[in-house]
Amino acid sequence: MKSKLLIIFLLLSSITLIQAQNFKPTRIVKVDPLALFVSTISLRLEQVLNGEYSIQAGGSITTQEVTMWEGLQGRAMGYTVNMQLRRYFVPGYEMIQQVAPEGVYIGAWAKYEHLDAKLRIGDDQADMLNGAAYSGGVMAGCQFWIKFKKQDIALLDAFMGGGFKVADYSGRFSE
Repeated sequence: MKSKLLIIFLLLSSITLIQAQNFKPTRIVKVDPLALFVSTISLRLEQVLNGEYSIQAGGSITTQEVTMWEGLQGRAMGYTVNMQLRRYFVPGYEMIQQVAPEGVYIGAWAKYEHLDAKLRIGDDQADMLNGAAYSGGVMAGCQFWIKFKKQDIALLDAFMGGGFKVADYSGRFSE
């Protein structure tokens, strides 16, 4: 009896695994590994809303030690929070099936960023820049899976766009 239950369990598990390989994820966690080269940690979450639309929320944190003119030392710290709404489509085709989160997309984005940069002179510190900026715009891109032996291993997102920025910074170099 136990062996029959084990065989049934294995068969059902195999069917589930096969089905799961063909299923598109509805929630994707994204990490930007290239941002690590500029001392930034970037993390995003994309949630598929339906076959055409997804929403993405994320942010980043950065901290950098910088050496400026004549050996002056400084430190820049900041963070960003952003949102995107994307509409996925297949150019030239009507929507027959779920496309998101793969393929060509257009979207709108909004971002809040905060920066605090200080200059160290001996034991004293001076604010170089301190403040925030709001920005938003439109973008277009293409997102697709990189496969290895027919298995999805990474999601590549290439995009470009434009927008506007409203900033309010204070400090020594704010003008």
